[in-house]
Amino acid sequence: MSYSALRQAFKLHTGLAPHEYQLELRVSEAKKLLAGTGLPVKAIADKLGFQSAYYFSRLFKTKTGLSPEAWRHQAHGGDHLEQVAMRSKQRSKPGSPSR
Repeated sequence: MSYSALRQAFKLHTGLAPHEYQLELRVSEAKKLLAGTGLPVKAIADKLGFQSAYYFSRLFKTKTGLSPEAWRHQAHGGDHLEQVAMRSKQRSKPGSPSR
Protein backbone atom coordinates (compact mmCIF):
# COMPACT_ATOMS: atom_id res chain seq x y z
CA MET A 1 0.00 0.00 0.00
CA SER A 2 1.39 3.39 -0.93
CA TYR A 3 1.67 6.21 1.61
CA SER A 4 -0.99 8.26 -0.17
CA ALA A 5 -3.40 5.31 -0.10
CA LEU A 6 -2.64 4.70 3.58
CA ARG A 7 -3.11 8.40 4.37
CA GLN A 8 -6.41 8.47 2.50
CA ALA A 9 -7.68 5.32 4.27
CA PHE A 10 -6.54 6.67 7.64
CA LYS A 11 -8.29 9.98 7.05
CA LEU A 12 -11.44 8.21 5.90
CA HIS A 13 -11.46 6.13 9.09
CA THR A 14 -10.46 8.82 11.63
CA GLY A 15 -11.43 12.05 9.93
CA LEU A 16 -7.85 13.31 10.32
CA ALA A 17 -4.59 12.94 8.47
CA PRO A 18 -2.01 10.84 10.37
CA HIS A 19 0.02 13.88 11.44
CA GLU A 20 -3.08 15.73 12.67
CA TYR A 21 -4.20 12.62 14.55
CA GLN A 22 -0.79 12.41 16.23
CA LEU A 23 -1.00 16.09 17.23
CA GLU A 24 -4.47 15.54 18.69
CA LEU A 25 -3.12 12.66 20.79
CA ARG A 26 -0.24 14.80 22.04
CA VAL A 27 -2.56 17.70 22.93
CA SER A 28 -4.87 15.25 24.73
CA GLU A 29 -1.92 13.95 26.75
CA ALA A 30 -0.85 17.53 27.47
CA LYS A 31 -4.32 18.24 28.89
CA LYS A 32 -3.95 15.29 31.27
CA LEU A 33 -0.50 16.45 32.37
CA LEU A 34 -1.65 20.04 32.85
CA ALA A 35 -4.63 18.97 34.94
CA GLY A 36 -2.93 16.22 36.90
CA THR A 37 0.58 17.48 37.55
CA GLY A 38 2.37 20.66 38.46
CA LEU A 39 4.92 20.19 35.67
CA PRO A 40 5.98 23.43 33.99
CA VAL A 41 4.76 23.95 30.42
CA LYS A 42 8.32 23.56 29.11
CA ALA A 43 8.66 20.16 30.82
CA ILE A 44 5.37 19.01 29.31
CA ALA A 45 6.45 20.21 25.86
CA ASP A 46 9.74 18.33 26.23
CA LYS A 47 8.05 15.19 27.55
CA LEU A 48 5.68 15.10 24.56
CA GLY A 49 8.45 15.67 22.03
CA PHE A 50 7.71 19.21 20.92
CA GLN A 51 10.68 21.14 19.52
CA SER A 52 10.03 24.13 21.76
CA ALA A 53 7.70 25.27 24.52
CA TYR A 54 6.76 28.22 22.32
CA TYR A 55 5.60 25.96 19.46
CA PHE A 56 3.76 23.72 21.91
CA SER A 57 1.98 26.69 23.49
CA ARG A 58 0.94 28.11 20.11
CA LEU A 59 -0.33 24.72 18.92
CA PHE A 60 -2.15 24.08 22.20
CA LYS A 61 -3.91 27.45 22.01
CA THR A 62 -4.84 26.86 18.36
CA LYS A 63 -6.36 23.47 19.21
CA THR A 64 -8.09 24.37 22.50
CA GLY A 65 -8.64 28.12 22.38
CA LEU A 66 -6.67 28.55 25.62
CA SER A 67 -3.00 28.78 26.50
CA PRO A 68 -1.65 25.81 28.47
CA GLU A 69 -1.57 27.86 31.69
CA ALA A 70 -5.13 29.13 31.15
CA TRP A 71 -6.30 25.58 30.42
CA ARG A 72 -4.63 24.32 33.62
CA HIS A 73 -6.33 27.12 35.58
CA GLN A 74 -9.73 26.23 34.08
CA ALA A 75 -9.17 22.50 34.67
CA HIS A 76 -8.68 23.25 38.35
CA GLY A 77 -12.09 24.83 38.69
CA GLY A 78 -11.56 28.09 36.86
CA ASP A 79 -11.23 30.18 39.96
CA HIS A 80 -9.14 27.68 41.90
CA LEU A 81 -6.48 30.23 42.83
CA GLU A 82 -9.08 32.75 43.93
CA GLN A 83 -10.76 30.12 46.15
CA VAL A 84 -7.45 29.28 47.80
CA ALA A 85 -6.74 32.98 48.43
CA MET A 86 -10.22 33.52 49.91
CA ARG A 87 -9.81 30.55 52.29
CA SER A 88 -6.43 31.86 53.36
CA LYS A 89 -7.84 35.32 54.08
CA GLN A 90 -10.77 33.84 56.05
CA ARG A 91 -8.44 31.82 58.24
CA SER A 92 -6.33 34.84 59.08
CA LYS A 93 -9.30 36.96 60.27
CA PRO A 94 -9.95 36.98 64.03
CA GLY A 95 -13.11 35.12 64.93
CA SER A 96 -13.18 33.13 61.69
CA PRO A 97 -13.86 29.43 62.06
CA SER A 98 -10.72 27.39 61.43
CA ARG A 99 -10.61 23.97 59.85
